Amino acid sequence: MTTFCLVHGAWHDETCWAPLVAVLQARGHDCITPVLPLEDADASFEHYAKVVIDAVRGCGAPVHPGLLADVLERVSNAGSTGNAMAAPAN
Repeated sequence: MTTFCLVHGAWHDETCWAPLVAVLQARGHDCITPVLPLEDADASFEHYAKVVIDAVRGCGAPVHPGLLADVLERVSNAGSTGNAMAAPAN
C-alpha cells in the first residue's frame, strides 16, 4: 500500500493525526508522523523540512531529489509549520 507522511501544524503535535492514522492503518496503509521542534526558537523552516525528510528516509521510503524543495515550499507557504500537509511518502 502507501506510506503517508502527516505533518502537524504549529499548535499541535503528532497525536493530532491519531484519528486519521487509525483509518489509514485499518485500510492497510502505513503512516509517519514526525514531531517538529516547535519549542526550539532557533529552528528554521529548513530544520522542520529536515525533520520531515529524515522521517521519510527512516521508514525506507524512496526520497526523490526535489523532496527538500517540495517540503520547504509547503512549509513556508503555510506561514507556520505546514498545517495539514498529507502527502504519500512512496
